[in-house]
Amino acid sequence: MPQQHPGRLQILVVDAHCKRRLFSTKTPTDPDELARRFCTPDNCLVVVLRDNRFLFRLERAPGSHCRWHKGSSSRHQHLQDWLFKSKNNCKSFEN
Repeated sequence: MPQQHPGRLQILVVDAHCKRRLFSTKTPTDPDELARRFCTPDNCLVVVLRDNRFLFRLERAPGSHCRWHKGSSSRHQHLQDWLFKSKNNCKSFEN
């Protein structure tokens, strides 16, 4: 039986100024390990997707530069939901 290809892994990073950057890789890697590379004081949200489908998110704890919380559910399930999220909703990620 052939092994299934794991698909493209995408990392959407939102910084403290609500700028969104999208990174993508097809090489097999641990999604959690890859996402943690983007957990920096400049960023407030890291969303991990595989083939445009939500896997999990890492959100910086309010008032902290180094504590991150992992969330496994989201009302946004597809990449386009995260990319076209209104600018007003971004303010909730800053605190």
